[in-house]
Amino acid sequence: MAVVGGGVCILLISALGFLTQGVPYDTFEVFENVYLFGLFQFGTFLFTLLLVYLFRNNYDRETVYSLGFAWRGWESDALRGFLGGVLIISTGFLILWILGNLSVVQVTWNIPMLLFYVFLFGVVAVNEELLVRGYILRNLMDSLSPFWAVLLSSLFFGILHGTNDNVTAIGLLNIVLAGVLLGVYYVYRKNLWFPIMLHLSWNYFQGGVYGFEVSGMDFYSIIKQDMQGVAWLTGGDFGFEGSLLLTGLMVVSIGSVWWWVSNE
Repeated sequence: MAVVGGGVCILLISALGFLTQGVPYDTFEVFENVYLFGLFQFGTFLFTLLLVYLFRNNYDRETVYSLGFAWRGWESDALRGFLGGVLIISTGFLILWILGNLSVVQVTWNIPMLLFYVFLFGVVAVNEELLVRGYILRNLMDSLSPFWAVLLSSLFFGILHGTNDNVTAIGLLNIVLAGVLLGVYYVYRKNLWFPIMLHLSWNYFQGGVYGFEVSGMDFYSIIKQDMQGVAWLTGGDFGFEGSLLLTGLMVVSIGSVWWWVSNE
């Protein structure tokens, strides 16, 4: 029954994903509607939570909490996840700056907006990790090998972002690789706080600190940057997630996380 419930839930989540990711962001500037966008994301999270609760309770006969929300004893993993996201994005920013593809134009501080981003990107991280790693990957692990479970859930993660503005093949590849990174951790640990915190810091530092687009969406950022160079290196209008530089960083990160979790 868990497999059946998981299959039906995946179909419903697919429809939800295309609905939420298909919002025509190009009809307005996101940073001018960020509070409305945050409320929309929170509503999406509540719907996702209800959906997962119904399938988790009625088909799996387990709690949502048991998907990996235990906090005590997992604080260090959560911190590693947060710092991992910061390190990946900061490394990319620094390399592009050293290569001369990126220059800092302006630095501003909008404290209320930066605080709101903690809520916004936190909701996005919890929502997507609950969906993809918590429910979908967890259910796939019951019927498939870890390799196929991680691969299929990561492909689904990429599909969820497939209708974003300015999406590219490299961007989708990197999002799939991000799914692999988070999935490898979850297969070994079955806890969501590392993926949630890495997802949060990844988006926050991309959009709120360094001035990259976040999966094709533009946000207010502390740093206003000017980017020059070929899109395959800089990421173009999709943001740093569209860069082959990130692809290399992801391969290294996946190897590092696999080595860490498989040797403890």
